[in-house]
Amino acid sequence: MLACAGLLIMYSSGYDHGTRFVDHGRNMLLAGFIMFVVAQMPPQKLMAWAVPIYTVGVILLVAVAEYTALQMKQSVTGHGRAAKSQVQEMVKRLLQLPVVPRQDAADALGMAITHAHASPSMNKLAAQGVLNRKTHGMFRSGRSH
Repeated sequence: MLACAGLLIMYSSGYDHGTRFVDHGRNMLLAGFIMFVVAQMPPQKLMAWAVPIYTVGVILLVAVAEYTALQMKQSVTGHGRAAKSQVQEMVKRLLQLPVVPRQDAADALGMAITHAHASPSMNKLAAQGVLNRKTHGMFRSGRSH
């Protein structure tokens, strides 16, 4: 009942012709299906899978690469203070998309592009040992702080 009320409120406040309503409805149906399937499993099987699933979840959380908005804009547009419309247009051009993606989609794709650009560079620097050096605190005379 509460989920239906939430969907009704989402639909009434939606300004993009109900697309968010459809997206949220789909997600709620998928979540309901997953809960139904999990409820049908015997508790022993759930307990046996609990630790491996938890471990995978923690590994996925740790493995996430984080980039700031400035880093993403710099990587995608070449300018860290670019407007969202510039990011959208560059994502469209870089990925050869037929239409300009929405802002949230452009941000997500921009993060993926940033990671794709950063990964090879970071791997090269790591292979050279540059990332392990402690030269950031060196003075001209060779002493460090």
